[in-house]
Amino acid sequence: MPRICVATTVHPPFDARIFYKEARALAETGYSVTLLAPHTRNETVDRVRIVALRPFKSRLGRILLSPGTVFWKALRERPGVLHVHDPELLLAGVCLGLLTRTKVIYDVHEDYPRLILVKHWLPRFARRLIAGAVGCAERVSAHLLDGIVVVTETIQARFPAKKTVLVRNFPSLDLVEQSSPRESDPSAPRLIYVGGLSRSRGLFEMTEALSLLDRRWNARLMLVGAFEGSATESELRATRGYDRVDLVGSVPYKRIPSYFRGSSVGLVCLHPGGGHETALPVKLFEYMAAGLPVIASRFPLWERIVRECRCGLSVDPLDPEEISAAIRYLIDHPEEARRMGQNGREAVREKYNWEAEATRLVELYARLLAGEA
Repeated sequence: MPRICVATTVHPPFDARIFYKEARALAETGYSVTLLAPHTRNETVDRVRIVALRPFKSRLGRILLSPGTVFWKALRERPGVLHVHDPELLLAGVCLGLLTRTKVIYDVHEDYPRLILVKHWLPRFARRLIAGAVGCAERVSAHLLDGIVVVTETIQARFPAKKTVLVRNFPSLDLVEQSSPRESDPSAPRLIYVGGLSRSRGLFEMTEALSLLDRRWNARLMLVGAFEGSATESELRATRGYDRVDLVGSVPYKRIPSYFRGSSVGLVCLHPGGGHETALPVKLFEYMAAGLPVIASRFPLWERIVRECRCGLSVDPLDPEEISAAIRYLIDHPEEARRMGQNGREAVREKYNWEAEATRLVELYARLLAGEA
């Protein structure tokens, strides 16, 4: 079988989508898969060979130097396909594709030009310039790439239809079993948010919503993820409701189900902007897989999913009082909350699961590599 090289300089080696879903699915199909990613050592896990890249100390250093690093590493691997996961690796992919017979796939996790506009760690004046540059790089590269994998239909519309395949980032059915819900303590409901911790992801509104809850419930919010800059963490500590927050930090993907067990409600209250309105956040579907009722931003797409699945409540993500009211409702109606959780699990089993998506990824590889096996 042809060799496949998967590359990322932004994500950890055991990223949920890159390693646990895509790389493993390709390895299980029979391909020889090598993953280039920031790591401490070379190793082989689940038939995926990991080649460690030296982590860069700064974002700027990574953006400037990583294309060259990945190009030379990939060139030595002599793959049939190079599958890159970051915009900054487009240059490496295009160059390798032009100089060799390697097929190149770009995996688009986010609507990057729109997402950059809500990156608060970037100076405001620079956001539009960088967003424009990334958008231009994607448009130019699209004509030179062999395949493009996207996570939403909105992103799909930005790229050439004949080259682009929709592979949504839904949870694996394994998560349904690993996160089998157990009874939580009604006197101490535990709310959970999993993902990046930033202003645009509703961090401060979720925290302030806790301060509006009656103390008799002893509700707490568990934050599982990393802060987008130290300033964000400092601001959070000064926010009302912070005394009811438990900071967990980043955890390995395999440990996430253990945090779902015993939780009462899953929160996904992302702000408008940055492409959030048309995104399909994996955390929403992970909560559903774990049997948790969800409280989600009232975006038309998300609201339709929540309503059709009858798996939670929709709120204005900019209104802590409305978020707090939704939390109170689910605490006050435990049987209804339990049914919402069950409905979510069934929806993942039937529709919103990775196994249904992986088929399209494997078919893309089969088309690109036809005749090379």
